[in-house]
Amino acid sequence: MCIPHRSLRHSFEKCRPLWDSAQDALSEHWSLFSGPGVDVRAIWFAMSHALACPSAAMPRVALEKKEAARVEERIYRQLAGQPIGQSFWRTGVEQHPLSSTMEDVQYARMVFISANISFLAKESDECVESWTNAVAKEISDQKPVFAAVHLQGLHRVENDSAFLDSLTRALYRHKDLTMFDAVREIYDLDSLGICSVYFVSSAAKPMLFDYKNRSYKPVDGNYTDSHLRSPNIDHERLGKVDDDPVGFMMTRWMLFDKPFDFVNLVLNGERSLLDSCTKWPSEGGEARQKFLNQILNKMETYIHEDAMIFAGYFNLSIDLSRLIKDQLFMHKAVIQENNRNNVINAFDLSNRKLFTINDNEFNFYENHNWLFGTCNGQLIRKYDTEMKHYVGDRLFEPNVFFPPTDFYVPNSSEVENNYALHFSTTNSPGWRSRIVMNDRLRDRIQHDSFSSSSLYYGLVGEFEYISQSKPVTLIATIWLK
Repeated sequence: MCIPHRSLRHSFEKCRPLWDSAQDALSEHWSLFSGPGVDVRAIWFAMSHALACPSAAMPRVALEKKEAARVEERIYRQLAGQPIGQSFWRTGVEQHPLSSTMEDVQYARMVFISANISFLAKESDECVESWTNAVAKEISDQKPVFAAVHLQGLHRVENDSAFLDSLTRALYRHKDLTMFDAVREIYDLDSLGICSVYFVSSAAKPMLFDYKNRSYKPVDGNYTDSHLRSPNIDHERLGKVDDDPVGFMMTRWMLFDKPFDFVNLVLNGERSLLDSCTKWPSEGGEARQKFLNQILNKMETYIHEDAMIFAGYFNLSIDLSRLIKDQLFMHKAVIQENNRNNVINAFDLSNRKLFTINDNEFNFYENHNWLFGTCNGQLIRKYDTEMKHYVGDRLFEPNVFFPPTDFYVPNSSEVENNYALHFSTTNSPGWRSRIVMNDRLRDRIQHDSFSSSSLYYGLVGEFEYISQSKPVTLIATIWLK
């Protein structure tokens, strides 16, 4: 089934009768599909394709994730002859509904999350709890067999060890995450300020690569270790740019006897907002490109052999120079001449201030939230070009139909629309937390309509304030054969 962005849930309500009619018709005429000589597999994939990619007569609709899962489960169960009352995604591992044995075709549900938590440490206990609940719910709702949570930004946290310990313990003990049999946490607080947490079910037959013994070792129970002691990581710090550490930490897993590699990385930010307004790529962008290419070159062998996920704080910036030019043209505005080189002020024909940009302010005034939040940020999405420019075809990123991951401020209680996104006016919004994959993993996700239609890429806690930086999540059903 199609699981697009959750904020378009209202579209489903308009087409609910159409979907319900399709399910009812399937239930009523199921006997017609089960007679001798009928190719049930062909019927199943035809229906799956029709529902996931409707024709013009049946316009594509956006489904709320939970509602989509309900529709998907009901149709699957009717096709497979299973009772609807049971939980279809109970273990996160399922054979295809038309498979006769578990060995025929298998799929696994996995969740990947990347989060910059440098701002979270400065928030209230209530906000930290909201963040924890949002992450736990994002995982538990999918009932996956494996979940990876990559954290960055700990180099900016005072008393980082105590904060990380408190946060990860809250996740381990969360009532929604009790379905997992083992947890692995590996952190680097000394050089990169990152932490990787992995939740795994025994159904995945998990094994973790030991770099000292050059072999995979079984995983069970909960275990926490630092990058200095852990034999299970490939770790390197590549440099430092204006107090921003740059590097990666990789773990190699064997899940269902298939190799999966997970890379937690962090790249440098902008040296100056003003610098990024005058040219693209900026000086900071050129440094990001250099370091990202170094990381990918080190991973070249793995990229071509294993299924890989890169989930980290890429720190990518939008093309501010082009954004400013377009805004000046659209509003017939001009930049005010002044003797100061550390600020940019623009005014329209009515002498209203259009925007102010300096190293401590990035403010489009009355248009600020509208510009960056309308249509899930798609008004400025065209300026988010660093990922494609730097990575090219080496890695794949699903379509970005969600608002920027950074930077947010709490909603005002005076605002009528509690779901309105409020962006900070001290820094440029952008899609800084990202999740990308190599072609091998993409092929496993896009193997057929069953797996490819269940891919979801979006924000965690989109409609609530859970810190200045929102985590990004990728949810996928992965073909294992």
